[in-house]
Amino acid sequence: MGFETRFRNKKVLVTGALGFIGSHLCRKLSGFDVELHGTSRRFIENHEIRMQWWNGSMEDIVFARKVITTVRPDYIFHLSGYVSGQRDIKYLIDIYNSLLTSTVNLLTIATETGCEKVVIAGSLEEPAADSPDPGSPYAAAKAGCRLYTRLFNSLYGTPVVNPRIFMVYGPGQTDFRKLIPYVISSLLKNEAPALSSGTREIDWIYIDDVIDGLMTIAVDNTINDRIFDIGTGKTTPVKEVINKIVAITGSEIEPMFGKLEDRPLERVVAARTNVNVWQPEISLDEGLARTVNWYREYINT
Repeated sequence: MGFETRFRNKKVLVTGALGFIGSHLCRKLSGFDVELHGTSRRFIENHEIRMQWWNGSMEDIVFARKVITTVRPDYIFHLSGYVSGQRDIKYLIDIYNSLLTSTVNLLTIATETGCEKVVIAGSLEEPAADSPDPGSPYAAAKAGCRLYTRLFNSLYGTPVVNPRIFMVYGPGQTDFRKLIPYVISSLLKNEAPALSSGTREIDWIYIDDVIDGLMTIAVDNTINDRIFDIGTGKTTPVKEVINKIVAITGSEIEPMFGKLEDRPLERVVAARTNVNVWQPEISLDEGLARTVNWYREYINT
C-alpha cells in the first residue's frame, strides 16, 4: 500500500514546517489527499504549499494545546527546534526549550487527545548507550527527547517513534551557515571556504530519502519507539565530500582545510540499517550532483 493511500483523508501536523526537512515533507504531503497543517515561528503569507499555517512555538504550552486540540491530527511530525552544534553556554537555554520543552508539551497533549502516530525527529549527535556523554547542548537535549519518547510509549502507550536522522543534505537548504550550502555557495562565488580539518566521518543522507523514511515509519504500525535510523549505514569523511563538491562544481578554488578548529567531542557513527522496513535510494555522488545543480540555479536567479 502506497503513501498516498495510507495518508488519504488524514489530518497531518508538521511542526517546523518552514525548516529544511519540514518544508520538503510538507511539499510531499501536499500532493496527497490530506488535511495538512504546519507550525512556524515566522509569520506565513501566500506560501506556495497548500496547507493551513499556525504561527507560534510548540514550547509555548498554550499555543501547542490550541493547535493540537483544534486540529486533532492523525499524524504528527515534530521537526521544529533550534538546530545548532554550538557549544557556547549562551545557547543552552534556547536549545533546551526549543527541543526538550516543545517535545514534552507535544507528547503530553497528543497523548491526551489521541492520534495514530507521533514522529519525533532525533539526531546522529545523540550519545549512544555505550557513550553517555553528549558533546553539545543540542546532543543533550536530543538525548532527553529520546528518553521522554520512551517514557510516553511505555507508560502511557503513546504511539511515538523517535528516528535518528543522520547528516541530511540536498536542495533547498538556505541556511548558509550549514556546511554543504556554505561550501557550494562559496565555490560558486569563487571564494575559498574556511573549514576545519575535514577528518570527521559522517553518514550523509539525501533529503528525499529522509522524507521517504519519515513517512514510512509514520504509517508502519510495527514501529513504536523502536530504535530506527534514517541514514545509509556508511560514513564518508567531510574532506572527501568537500573534494567531491569541488569536482562537481568544476571550481579551481582550494578549500582552506584546517583554517577552523575542530569542534570538541564530535561523534563518528553510522546508521544502523533497517533494510526490511526502509532503505535509501540516492547515492552520495548523485545526491551531491543534484544539490550543486540546485544551488547553481538558486544563486544565479
